[in-house]
Amino acid sequence: MNNALNVRLRLGLLVLSGMGSAALGFILLTPDQALDAIRYGGYWVMALTTALFFVAIWRFLRLERETLDWRRLDWIALIMAGAATYLLLIHEPHGFKVLNDELVLAATSMSMHLDRQVFTPLHAHNFDGAYIIMGGIVDKRPFFFAFFVSLVHDLFGYRPGNVFFVNGALTFMLLVLTGLFARRLAGIWAGRFSILALAGLPLLAINATGGGFEIMNLCLILVCLMASASYLERGSRESLNLLVLAGILLAQTRYESVLFVIAIGALVLLGWIKRRDLEITPTLIAAPLLLVPYPLLNAVFQAHKGFWQLPDNVESPFHWSFLGNNLSHAVAFFFDFSALQSNSFFLSLLGGASLVALLVVFPLRFRKMGSLTPAFQALLAFGAVILANFGLLMFYHWGEVDQFVVSRLALPLCLLFVFASVFLLRDFKATPTVWKAACGLAGIFLLGVSVPVTAKEFSTQRFPTYRETAWFREFVLEHRDEGAFFVAPSPLVSIVYRQPCLANSLLAERAEGMKYHLDRGTYSTVYVFQRFKDDWTDNRDTLMDESVLGPAFVLETVGERQFAPNFRSRISRVASIDPSLIPEPDDESIPWRMIRDTIRLEDEDTPEGAAARVFIENLP
Repeated sequence: MNNALNVRLRLGLLVLSGMGSAALGFILLTPDQALDAIRYGGYWVMALTTALFFVAIWRFLRLERETLDWRRLDWIALIMAGAATYLLLIHEPHGFKVLNDELVLAATSMSMHLDRQVFTPLHAHNFDGAYIIMGGIVDKRPFFFAFFVSLVHDLFGYRPGNVFFVNGALTFMLLVLTGLFARRLAGIWAGRFSILALAGLPLLAINATGGGFEIMNLCLILVCLMASASYLERGSRESLNLLVLAGILLAQTRYESVLFVIAIGALVLLGWIKRRDLEITPTLIAAPLLLVPYPLLNAVFQAHKGFWQLPDNVESPFHWSFLGNNLSHAVAFFFDFSALQSNSFFLSLLGGASLVALLVVFPLRFRKMGSLTPAFQALLAFGAVILANFGLLMFYHWGEVDQFVVSRLALPLCLLFVFASVFLLRDFKATPTVWKAACGLAGIFLLGVSVPVTAKEFSTQRFPTYRETAWFREFVLEHRDEGAFFVAPSPLVSIVYRQPCLANSLLAERAEGMKYHLDRGTYSTVYVFQRFKDDWTDNRDTLMDESVLGPAFVLETVGERQFAPNFRSRISRVASIDPSLIPEPDDESIPWRMIRDTIRLEDEDTPEGAAARVFIENLP
């Protein structure tokens, strides 16, 4: 009787938690309030969730340790994972590749490290020896990865390159988890094969050496798969808590990963049905509230419609008319044999055929979920979401997978290809000889095809924005000790390296303030980054809109590069500013209170204080 009352109480609390989180996330807060809640409260919610996650990992591993036999550990697979990680990290250049996504994450992690705010700085000055953030935005991207990188900054000091160490470590973890889950599906040789098959994907190397959240996303998918299989097999509270918390963090790593919450809910429900017991832990009750940051981020899209990045001729981000074109580009990516794409045709052929076979055979072979192993039940639920996400991508206006920026979205499907191949080989009763042959083929493809493709860096170097950003980054690092001010259409490179900066469009509005500080020698010089579109028909170039400064600025070219046939980039120095061509200043001035409250200044009523105020109010 008491147990029934306890279950009803917990179920009621879970329902109340869900209703409360829905009201808080979608109804009670205005868009401005939601942005403030994310900015000032998001860090602490993520800190709590992450702390609970690591506690859940500890308790889960402590439970697993009781049944762990060290003699059964596959040291060969661990060595394979280490060697494969080395190959994935050694050939591709380390750098920010998917722009501006990776730079936004880096800037947000800096803000979370320094100010404990979910905020992306876009405007900064040096004042009285301090680096002061003057403005920015709450970005649209889920922020768990940025939070995790900020923890690394806390432990080892702020360095933009910390993110590359994070992704390197996560890559090893990804391969280990892949091998462990494949072993649960089909045995020890399946684990070894899966490591080699996934490591043979050049796309993985690109993301392993970048600054994005893709590797973290895959790792959390695998943690959820492992926890799901354990929960369905044992029904332990430890595995349930780990599954729930990993799912919450997964939902706040990539936009579309929130759909995995559906798979997790289905697996928890399946566990209840199997045991005829509603196992509702305090973690499960708190889960809806810990997910509130995700719906609050929807306010960012309401506040900044441009975040959808819709071309002028596109009215809706999703439409059926994009399907045919996107499918053709997907085929071109997965089955490219020219080494110009970052695909693995070995994995595409084997995994694609296996996935199709499973989709055809599954309804005939398995009429009840109960006849499947727990690992396959978990794979089925998560695989359905992976396919749904990829299907949704095919209806997206920017869903051409053979484009460098979009190709990373194929990573979860490639992971599914690996496990589909494993399960099909298992279902065909593959002998150890067959598994060894499969490992041999995967190893030959890794060393004979993937390593040369990765070493050529075709996909990365053919992306002009990556090379352009790397060039500007080197320029900023070369001149950062000069006391210079940097201006660019997107000032994120300067922000990440803690240099004073501003966007071109804002400097055009603050020309008078810039002249004031150039005349006073506040900054030794002002460097301006601009893009030009080349028109070969009449042999002239056009300054792109985001690079326009206005007629008051007289520039001297410092450097120029052609990164693509149709556009080139230029770095210039501001030689002078013509006061007669300066437009009327905007009524909105740089907030005096922002700096006054950050740095202790003299009283405003004194001559020194008044001079400081004039100095600050003229900051561009």
